Amino acid sequence: MSSSPSSHSEVQLSKNFLLTLLTELSILVIQEFSHQIRLLIHGGTVMILHPNLSTSNIDYICCAFGHEWWKQGIYDTEECLQHYINAVATKFCIGTSWMNANPNIALPFTHNSQGQLYDPIYHNSKQVNNITMNTVYELQGLIVISVTMFWGVALKLVDYKKEDTTDIVAMLHYGTILNGIQQTPHIMEMWIKTLCWPTGSQTKFAA
Repeated sequence: MSSSPSSHSEVQLSKNFLLTLLTELSILVIQEFSHQIRLLIHGGTVMILHPNLSTSNIDYICCAFGHEWWKQGIYDTEECLQHYINAVATKFCIGTSWMNANPNIALPFTHNSQGQLYDPIYHNSKQVNNITMNTVYELQGLIVISVTMFWGVALKLVDYKKEDTTDIVAMLHYGTILNGIQQTPHIMEMWIKTLCWPTGSQTKFAA
């Protein structure tokens, strides 16, 4: 299965437009995979939750998606998914980067207590509590789940750009609504250093 060349998306995507794109993607993937697929996302996630904001793309965790299918002995799912992401882009005249895995370079891996290499973001995000709180989209062919709030913020801090400030504020505000905890710099630093320790020295905090 071949995919069209990748292209950068300059279009700002509103909540309604994002949901339209995801619905079209859901229709395409159910035809290919015959049942619902699960995508873990970060970054642009907050834009789905906050209708007054927009984003140019959604960042999904490609390795987590591939891993779930590799366990079933299917190895070309990432290429298939990209093909349909590109098809959606073509239909709506936007760049193929509207959904992309480019930021995955910042995602940390670590070893569990048995010494096995594992993905802590994927592990935390697939827990029932997170799925219940952070499922941001679901249709027959597709379920989209946000990484936990603290991992979302940590990943923004690892690769911080000035435009990320709006995303971080929105994530913390949403986290306050969900958990009833007013976020402070101290609490945020404690959570990230405790729960997101695999980022190590990549995550910087002001003294």
